[in-house]
Amino acid sequence: MLAATALAADPPNVVLIFADDLGYSDLGCYGSEIETPNLDRLAVEGTMLTHFRVSATCSPSRAMLMTGVDNHLNGFGNMYPFIEPAQEDKPGYENVLNPNAITIATYMKDAGYHTYMAGKWNIGDTETSLPSKRGFERTFALMETGGSNWEKRSYLALYDDAHFFKNGEPFNDFPADYFSTDYFTDTIIGDIERDRADGKPFFAYLPYQAVHIPLQAPPEYIEKYSDTYKPGWEKIQTARHKRMEEMGIVPKGLILPKAPGVRAWDNLTSEEQKIEAKQMAVYAAMIDNMDANIGKLIDYLERIGEYENTVIIFLSDNGPANGDPYGSNLDFYNDFDRSYENMGLSNNLMAYGTEWASVSATPLSSFKRTSGEGGIRVPFIVRYPKEVRAGMKSNAFTSVYDLVPTLLTLAGIPIPDGEYKGRKILPLRGQNLTPLLKGDRDEVFSPDETFCYELCGDIAVYRGDYKLVRHLTQEGRIWGLYNIAEDLTEQNDLIEAEPEIHQELLAAYEAYADDVGLVEVSEGYNPRRAVGTRIRAKVMERSRKAQ
Repeated sequence: MLAATALAADPPNVVLIFADDLGYSDLGCYGSEIETPNLDRLAVEGTMLTHFRVSATCSPSRAMLMTGVDNHLNGFGNMYPFIEPAQEDKPGYENVLNPNAITIATYMKDAGYHTYMAGKWNIGDTETSLPSKRGFERTFALMETGGSNWEKRSYLALYDDAHFFKNGEPFNDFPADYFSTDYFTDTIIGDIERDRADGKPFFAYLPYQAVHIPLQAPPEYIEKYSDTYKPGWEKIQTARHKRMEEMGIVPKGLILPKAPGVRAWDNLTSEEQKIEAKQMAVYAAMIDNMDANIGKLIDYLERIGEYENTVIIFLSDNGPANGDPYGSNLDFYNDFDRSYENMGLSNNLMAYGTEWASVSATPLSSFKRTSGEGGIRVPFIVRYPKEVRAGMKSNAFTSVYDLVPTLLTLAGIPIPDGEYKGRKILPLRGQNLTPLLKGDRDEVFSPDETFCYELCGDIAVYRGDYKLVRHLTQEGRIWGLYNIAEDLTEQNDLIEAEPEIHQELLAAYEAYADDVGLVEVSEGYNPRRAVGTRIRAKVMERSRKAQ
């Protein structure tokens, strides 16, 4: 049983940075043309994990990140907009963090840490699920899936407004120069500075809105990339892929997958090219601005003498979003100015399309909301010179579940084993990564261990070099078996060639589904259709109230 613990000598601070919808190749240290010097620095001074997995959408990843508990047990078996009737009110699908899923903030606060959070929460909006009630001492939290980066405003008609809470109370007093990434960073720095004199270590969680839609950035950042994407997506992707090979991020000789519906750049009109190039420029600008803010935080930590004693972790919640995630019906969105001149600025709602998302995912297949590698494999960087090797890249299989036990270990806090402070809690699923990060081990899982995942009917089952997937498509449920050590882009289906492996992994998934109480989606389920139905009902409800 784990009770409240005394701090070990000289415990590290922790800064946990979570990007939103960032693709596998979107950072300079992962091969991108986008300038990310501060994240690149962290990669050089720390370790990059190139086989790190999360969930394919936001809330389940955040719930797993915070608790280390399987999403079907912690309350996020499916994401609120995508839940279908068969899953509603079922255990594990409440879309509120289970009270027996203890957050990393709670563990660290009980051990004597200051705990701060500024950014997007999106794992429960009830009074008991506010971050201020889940272990965070000071908070500034956007509760929904997203919103404007320039003002307090929801982008999606599913929500009446964008709701922010500061230290557990509704917040509406936004400064005139508000931009989300800047404000979140300044808030975290202010919180650290406010308590610095007492000498206690801190845990700071910084979940940015970047680069979730609406894509928005300060104009000087957009201007910086005004010419970068005029050559078109094929040339940009080819250049990224070549750099990734040279940097050892991916094996050489991969054939890039082509997503359905991808257009040839040269087949676009000049006006279409102009619009598409600016869309990607805004996306790049948003990442560049995020990196600059991370640089601001690094500078602050150096100035106060805490940089060397701070664990800094950066990752994304899922892969890139391939365009409009909720269908082309503009009634789903609140009213924004969509003009070319206003792209990326205040009162603009913008996404980028499948072609640029394919660039972001390079060289992986598929996108956010799917179990393809492009949906669930993300960049991961960790720096802590006392325990983490510098300049190392590891392709060991790792996942978002591993962060809670790893951070507890680095902080000298015992890892709970089924109980906490006298009560039973949900079990942690992950592994302690410190032996890997120190360079003492090359792998975390043995080749015969199986790892299962499911969301929105898409599944992934990993064992050794093999991956079994099921995708929901318009044609139905499509299965595939891949050796991702040899076929990272998932193009050579081995189901017929390896029937025994197929059946073994399928049986492992069925056992996992029983173990976590997984509620399968129905035949014909479509997440976009599910959210469309939910939004239409919400719009009709508002209309009735207004009459």
